Amino acid sequence: MLAITTVILGWFAIQALCEGWKYARLDTQAPAQVLKWEVKMLSSSHYALFATYRYVVNGQEFIGQTLFSTPCYLNHYAAENDIKERQAKEIQVWYQKKYPAFSALQKKFPKKELTNTVLTFGVLIYFYLIRGLVSRDLREQESI
Repeated sequence: MLAITTVILGWFAIQALCEGWKYARLDTQAPAQVLKWEVKMLSSSHYALFATYRYVVNGQEFIGQTLFSTPCYLNHYAAENDIKERQAKEIQVWYQKKYPAFSALQKKFPKKELTNTVLTFGVLIYFYLIRGLVSRDLREQESI
């Protein structure tokens, strides 16, 4: 169980590090113009918004794409209604100051990934402590 839990912990930790790195890199904002909104079907009852946008940094134009992770919609109609509301609002793009081509319309802190990592680490510690208790009890029973 320790080995399996360690592998799972490694997987969650890698995900948390990758998402955290993306979050940290997006350090500057600029106005953006959405060129195209789309609704992407991720599964039969899971729809997400996808946007193609353009933005200008230091006189240079960039084009980017974002698949929004939240909110997710239960049907295509709900997603289309949200697009209509978003079209009326000003959009800001997040980008990396040192490398402006790296951008996203959504900057999301990796709460889920960090929670998974911490909880799995707790399970690993639990299994480690239980292993020590069980081996101690076995040694005590052998000595009787």
